[in-house]
Amino acid sequence: MEKNNLKLTDLIKQSHLQELQDSFAAATKVTTLFVDPTGMEITTPSNWVGICSLFSSFPATQTVCRENPAKIAKLAGESGYRRIFRCPNIGLTAAAVPIFVEGVYLGSWIFAQMRINELDSEQLAATARKVGIDPHEFTVQLESLPLLSMQEFERLFSLAETLTKSIAEIGHNNLLLTKMNREVRGMTEQLMIRDTILTRLSQASQEALYISDFYPGEMLMVNDAYCQLAGLPMNRILGRKCWDLRGFEGGSFCPDCPRQALLDKADEPGNREVVEYYNHNFKRWLRCTHEAVTWSGGRAAQMVTQQDVTTEYEMRKRLEQMAFYDRASGLPNWNKLKDDLREAPNRAGASAICLFLSSMKTITDVYGSDAGDRIVRTLAEWLRSQVPEACEIYSLNRDEYCMIFKKYTQEKMIELAESIKDRFSRPWLTQMGTTHFPFVGGLSLVVLCLYVFFSYLH
Repeated sequence: MEKNNLKLTDLIKQSHLQELQDSFAAATKVTTLFVDPTGMEITTPSNWVGICSLFSSFPATQTVCRENPAKIAKLAGESGYRRIFRCPNIGLTAAAVPIFVEGVYLGSWIFAQMRINELDSEQLAATARKVGIDPHEFTVQLESLPLLSMQEFERLFSLAETLTKSIAEIGHNNLLLTKMNREVRGMTEQLMIRDTILTRLSQASQEALYISDFYPGEMLMVNDAYCQLAGLPMNRILGRKCWDLRGFEGGSFCPDCPRQALLDKADEPGNREVVEYYNHNFKRWLRCTHEAVTWSGGRAAQMVTQQDVTTEYEMRKRLEQMAFYDRASGLPNWNKLKDDLREAPNRAGASAICLFLSSMKTITDVYGSDAGDRIVRTLAEWLRSQVPEACEIYSLNRDEYCMIFKKYTQEKMIELAESIKDRFSRPWLTQMGTTHFPFVGGLSLVVLCLYVFFSYLH
């Protein structure tokens, strides 16, 4: 893989970039995408708002719209650090964080369609009329964009730069792994490999590597990195079965072993497979590359390189937590509710209770957001104590909640709703520092069938 021809997707799957981008966009509400050094899209934009599509469809402005991604990608690549760009057509802010691996510019993570402070809406509306765009449609699209302060903008990019560094490190490790695999495979294909040569090559790698006999599964060779990962000296690994080291006690290959996928049409070893799994013995998430190779003496063997991706996995989980769970209450949020409803196999047999805590805004205005967070946690704990295990509670907003019941009779639903209503007729007690203070919450309730709610959702 020549450096000059290296692409970001050669090192990190496009689907992994898309997943990271979508999770980040869901958590921050900004428009974002990955582009290559020329500004061409690598991923599908997340949170895309149609205001740019309006301008790009008119001859008077479409040239600037088409050139913007290439310009900002070029600026980021030439400078080597994040660049901020202001759209000449609309005045929205875009920015790019460049991605370098071994000094090669592979593309940028772009954040676009951002309103930094207020824009001159009258001047923009006049511009829209000038190029033939409906001012009302333009205004609606513009106001749908989130408004960011400079402080929020800086926090956003501090997080983005940290994640981009992690992406570059993952790409660098994958590049080293690909180089090593190519060198090893080239030698094995020519039947020139010997135990000592491969051992020296593998010891130079920072990735854990072992080779096992393809059919018996006996460990033939390991490097120091694998010994460190396994927590065992080399003499306690060689000669053992590969499934024994993974902790599988079935007396044969693990059920998810990809050996079968390494066989070609003639049932001969010759393919390559990449899998991710959690190793309970090592207590780490591993990305394993399995390749069929020819070992000394011409016998078939399986070469496995293992990359520790625990940090990457935990980063994805944290982003998922930010995107699908409410920070204050820990309850699933609106995004999670929509996903769960779409995946539910039978919605007609379920019901829902929706709550609106009408006094929450007044409480937060008077006592501050910390008090609001404590009230949210108090309410969430009480709701959990009142509902059966077959119920899911969602926080749609700080003052809006929804409880989904898979199978609950109408009588029980009404009884529970009355119980909730009765509880809100009495004061609540929550703690601020060392002081307990009471609050009274006004409440609105609605009980409905889930299929009605789902129709409303769409």
